Amino acid sequence: MEDIFLSIIIPVYNTHLYIEQCIQSLINQDIPMSDYEIICVDDGSTDGSRGILENYKKAFNNLRVYYQKNNGVSSARNHGLKLAKGRYVWFVDADDFIAPNILKQLREIARNSGADRVELESYSFDRELNFSEQEKFAEKRLTPNVAYKKVMVTRTLYKREYLVNNNILFLEGVHYGEDGLFNYQTLIHNPLTIESNILAYFYRKHNESVTGITDKAFKAQKSLDGTKYVMDVLIEHYNNNICIDETRRMLLYWMYGILENYSYLDKDYFCNNFVWSYHLKNIPLNDMELRILNRVMCNFSKSHNYDNLLSFVSKQKQKKELKEIRKNSKKKIVGYIKHPRRFLKSFFKKN
Repeated sequence: MEDIFLSIIIPVYNTHLYIEQCIQSLINQDIPMSDYEIICVDDGSTDGSRGILENYKKAFNNLRVYYQKNNGVSSARNHGLKLAKGRYVWFVDADDFIAPNILKQLREIARNSGADRVELESYSFDRELNFSEQEKFAEKRLTPNVAYKKVMVTRTLYKREYLVNNNILFLEGVHYGEDGLFNYQTLIHNPLTIESNILAYFYRKHNESVTGITDKAFKAQKSLDGTKYVMDVLIEHYNNNICIDETRRMLLYWMYGILENYSYLDKDYFCNNFVWSYHLKNIPLNDMELRILNRVMCNFSKSHNYDNLLSFVSKQKQKKELKEIRKNSKKKIVGYIKHPRRFLKSFFKKN
């Protein structure tokens, strides 16, 4: 396995309900097993995941299993990345799965393009998918859901050499937002990126997943802690004019994400703990979106009053013209700001 196409890295933690479907999808492929490897890193599971992994390890020579103490998904992915031998790596979560017979097509794209990043389409679902439904997705008879397109590392093949040369790893200790930060790091070194239309990844949304935590206060804390790590990096890069277009895009994404968390997580926790201590330098005068969001963040940090914004958002959502753009995750919380002055007047008038 010294010269193989792909290393598939799977962090595993208490996913015995789904890990078999995940591994089975990786085995049901159309290239020789000698041309790709499956690296499973068990992050201290306490359920039946270990036994399942050991059984598959005995059955398939291209599947390797490693164990570590519970250090989080970022640590497990970094562990797998250090062990990988493939020209490309693909991070797959243990509760998700990939489309059948997809690797041959991905291999051809990677070979012909020599890309540093190959972006894929993904589909998120919150129920079980039977085999016939998976086949329909594979044949593209159904439209993929790409809501997580820009932040999920699982929807991208990365050239391993590119990651190693630029010292790109997951930030350990961050339990929320680690995907977005990793992806951002892969974009600021001028990679050759190919965006394919291949529906290859199926993302399962459920209460047991990291992003499906039911304890709102716990998730709010993890979200805010993770966001702080990410914002520290983004603000520094923005103020130092590093890859400014991509940095601005990611900065807006995370600022909108903070506002979104206020609306569906523990509002009281955020109101009591959210502090916007950042100073954005040299925002262009015509960049009204970033200027407005920066003012809103500063206002929250001082007043901890979210009710006025919730009222404003509720009224905006009732407008007919917002029905379509609510699908855009970046804009769905504060509304589509066609008239920034009107937005500021509506929001700050009551504060």
